[in-house]
Amino acid sequence: MAELVLSRPGISNIAEKHWSKNLPLGIGYLAASARAQGINVIVVDGKLEGHRTIEQTVKKILSNHPEIVGLSALTMEYPNAIRIAQKLKETNIAITTVLGGAHANALPAESLAGSSALDYVIAGEAETSLPELTIAIREKKPLTFVRGLFVRDKSGLVSQSEPAMFGHDISLLPFPAWDLFPRVDTYPLLSERGCPYQCVFCSRNMAHNVRSRPTQHVMEEIKWLHKDFAAKNILFEDETFGLHSERTEELLNKIIEFNRQKGIIFKAQTRVDCVSRSCVQLMKRAGFKYVELGIESGDPDVIARSRKGITLKQAEEAVKILKSEGIKVWAKFIIGLPGETKQTARHTIDLAVKLNPHRLSVATIVAYPGSKIYDWACEGKNGYRLLSKDWGRFDKYLSSSVELDNLSYLTMRRLQIQMYLEVYLRNYRFYELSRLLWKSWSFWFTLGRSMILALKRK
Repeated sequence: MAELVLSRPGISNIAEKHWSKNLPLGIGYLAASARAQGINVIVVDGKLEGHRTIEQTVKKILSNHPEIVGLSALTMEYPNAIRIAQKLKETNIAITTVLGGAHANALPAESLAGSSALDYVIAGEAETSLPELTIAIREKKPLTFVRGLFVRDKSGLVSQSEPAMFGHDISLLPFPAWDLFPRVDTYPLLSERGCPYQCVFCSRNMAHNVRSRPTQHVMEEIKWLHKDFAAKNILFEDETFGLHSERTEELLNKIIEFNRQKGIIFKAQTRVDCVSRSCVQLMKRAGFKYVELGIESGDPDVIARSRKGITLKQAEEAVKILKSEGIKVWAKFIIGLPGETKQTARHTIDLAVKLNPHRLSVATIVAYPGSKIYDWACEGKNGYRLLSKDWGRFDKYLSSSVELDNLSYLTMRRLQIQMYLEVYLRNYRFYELSRLLWKSWSFWFTLGRSMILALKRK
């Protein structure tokens, strides 16, 4: 019997396949933190285990005879998390269900109100709160001291305290419990939590205050991943790698020293204004092969309205430096940012063609709860309108949750497809485009069908 089972829903649509094999850092830390408190914890990861139905996940959870089930969900996963909770309660009403994750962080009271099958919601960083809740339930103690806990009372919903937060020193956290998960090709690593920037499209799930781990502690985790899991690929999940130049240089020099003859490949994501030649040269020596850049738009006014805080010149210079040093660029863009028109989208397409990144991601805007755009869409401000509160439609690839007054959902989808095509065709990358279309034909078919359905709804 498992005292605590941690789980996330399986694959709900074809678009999720591209990230369904990524280890979930949040659940990994929660599992390790619970285990450190003597709690018998098991992980049922619907995505990594390839579950295509709710019933598969529920069956696997129940096979461990859980007392408490912690469900983690992004906004688009919330409906499936609720269905899992409902089926668990139908089988055994005594199972305690707890929801956490990005959606719960943004809308904790609304998440709990969304289903009577949920007993609790924890908002914030739950590495302390979830073990406390588990032990309190076991020992039948009051729950008032559990931070970030949302519960029902006779008058409705009430938060027991301020949102949960682990604290400043995140190096006190145990390393994620990856031994409870299936083996994967790439292991994630977080050296810093938080992001100081104010982008209007971000839900700010990790808070604005940045907390950094000592570089030696980060190195201990890298060595542990290499020794215990034979990790050959490590992805830095910092929201902005290289945020502090001196600390980054210190860390990279330590990685260079350790990675000699080991061949570990590192990847990271960062901002274009954090890219310098000296840092990139160290990254190359350390074994970094890919860097993800959130460029978002090719129109300066749209970037300014999005509060991104970068310039097009910085974007071009960052890509130029990375390419010249032999590191591949994964550029990411969004169609539908504040003030977006067909003309500004044309500027973005032209910039993407000019940059010609090794890999490209083009999303249409999603009004993620917790973001400024969600607030604007709910209030009908700044040209946005919310199309649905069906959380399953809050997907940047296949569904529609929001559109602009002068840019419909269907127009944004057309521009999204057009951007992919132009980047490859105008740069004569015909073979790569044919491979992309062939490998992902089911995705493009599903996208086309979703556009037809959206057109019929019009």
